[in-house]
Amino acid sequence: MATEAKKEENTPEVPFKKPMLVGKIGKFPKRYKTVTATPEPEKTESPEEESTIQSDAPPEPKPVEAAKTPPYEEPPWSSLPETSSTEYVLEVLKNGSIIETVNLMSRAYWIFGRLANCDVSMQHPTISRYHAVLQYRSDQADAARTGFYIYDLESTHGTFLNKNRVKPRSYVRVQVGHMLKLGCSTRTYILNGPLEDTEEESPLSLTELKQQRQELLLQRERQKLEEEEKRKKQEERGIDWGLGEDADEEADLAENPFAQTNNEDLYLDNPKKALRGFFEREGLDLEYDCTEQGMGQFLCKVELPVDDETGRPVFAEVLHKGKKKEAVVQCALEACRILDRHGLLRQATHESRKRKPKNWEENDYYDSDDDTFLDRTGAIEKKREMRMKAKEPQRAETYESLIGKERKISDSIRKLEVELEEAQRKLSESEASSSAEVDPLDSFMMELKQSKPNKQSVNRLKSELIKLKQEHGNIIKLVNIAKPASLPPLVAQYASSSSGKSEKKSLPLFGKRKKIKLQLAKSESATVTQDGDEEDEDEEESMSVGDDEREERVPKPESKLEAKKKEDGSGSESRESAERSEESKAEIERKKRKNQRRIQQKQERAEIEKQRGYVEDANKEDYNMWVPPSGQSGDGRTALNDKYGY
Repeated sequence: MATEAKKEENTPEVPFKKPMLVGKIGKFPKRYKTVTATPEPEKTESPEEESTIQSDAPPEPKPVEAAKTPPYEEPPWSSLPETSSTEYVLEVLKNGSIIETVNLMSRAYWIFGRLANCDVSMQHPTISRYHAVLQYRSDQADAARTGFYIYDLESTHGTFLNKNRVKPRSYVRVQVGHMLKLGCSTRTYILNGPLEDTEEESPLSLTELKQQRQELLLQRERQKLEEEEKRKKQEERGIDWGLGEDADEEADLAENPFAQTNNEDLYLDNPKKALRGFFEREGLDLEYDCTEQGMGQFLCKVELPVDDETGRPVFAEVLHKGKKKEAVVQCALEACRILDRHGLLRQATHESRKRKPKNWEENDYYDSDDDTFLDRTGAIEKKREMRMKAKEPQRAETYESLIGKERKISDSIRKLEVELEEAQRKLSESEASSSAEVDPLDSFMMELKQSKPNKQSVNRLKSELIKLKQEHGNIIKLVNIAKPASLPPLVAQYASSSSGKSEKKSLPLFGKRKKIKLQLAKSESATVTQDGDEEDEDEEESMSVGDDEREERVPKPESKLEAKKKEDGSGSESRESAERSEESKAEIERKKRKNQRRIQQKQERAEIEKQRGYVEDANKEDYNMWVPPSGQSGDGRTALNDKYGY
């Protein structure tokens, strides 16, 4: 009993734990095993730990534990730095001041990293465990290759030489004066050493260096784009399932050179233009043979200057459903593809053939498409004359040849003047006969029998006459240039166009037209121009608008007073200005009165013609005319308008 009591005293009291039942509804719950609680051993804090806990200062960074071996193998060309007057030293620069110097003469290579076994240990978080290696190389054959090299060990945040990131797993030359930065550390390492190892100064200027830098960056971008394109092409190929090598071996049999095109972008936009250019370079005529094969279907053919294996010409043939123009375009595209497959469309060294000259004499200098029956402008005959002139050999013009041309042109001018005078006479006679009272049927039959000239033919003759006169003037200038010095100059002489009629005096070049006052009747007096035609009156109205401007351009004739003043040399300037102003006012008033008189005469003539037309129309049987009521003029105005003034 005593032993049991002792055991009970020694065993610690275990508190009672209620069992927990866990499970889903409808299933027996699982029963957890009871776990005995083991008392935790009491922790005894050492006085050193208490001091660290109580102190508020941040803990110093501890170097990471060293790994077994660094991931770097020393190359066979590695050696210790050569001794000279000045040793290789690595200066550590931070915040603008040198905090440390590392002598590099004792080792062949120096490892930078965050581990404790690195030669240059750094505690920055962006430094890798083994970050980079500074390796020395000695080359007796080439002194330029002797020196230190930086080697990046595929670090996460990279190694920078003169602010340029170094490519990982590659040796980059480091010369005296160059700067090294590892990761995002604020420390900068500057290499110092003998002057022989310094980099030579560039002969280029600053702008040339910037341009060279830009070209280098552009080249790098192109390389990146090419690499991306290669990668995309490889991705697009997909998986070959181990059949890629077999496919490459049978490439010669699988690829058909006539089933693909090389330069389709050159003629895809405008195939007709590309094919026409090829035929022109070859000196051949391009002809499309397009025939309709059915409802909305066209068969287009083009014969190409290419022979097949049997020696027969190759045809580009297309059967298109749609419009005829679309069929021609598709045929031209097919022809371009065939020529491109044969390597003829775009040749590097192309020798164009000479175009075969066209024999115009066969068709009497007419083109095969020309039709003189449908031509109403005379353009075909002009082209024919130009072709005939181009066929004739060019000769130098002499005085005799120019005189012969001048005589021919003057004869043609005389003939045209006679024709124009006859046409104007017939036109005036026909107008006079039409104004007389003649049966309309008789007048119509007379017009059919007689060739009545119209105004269009008269205008055409006038335009031809003007052109001939211009050409005649140019020939006369050439004749005067080429004539002998002893002969007098040649002057153009034209026949007078008036025969049996009084000549119409042309308008003066400057100034106003002269008018003659004629007393027509006692009741009225009117100023009539020398022409007396209505057309001249219209011209006179248009000219009267610019009379003031014309008088400003044309110097006015001097008055007698001014002439006397100039001769005598007396008279004041104020008096002259006053007289000039009075004369200008009187001239303006006189012009206004003339214009009013002219407008009044024109209105009277129009009213007379209107009343005459009313009388003639009233005599016709089949004519009904609306007549305004009594007391009204027919323009919508009544007595109320006059009464209330609106």
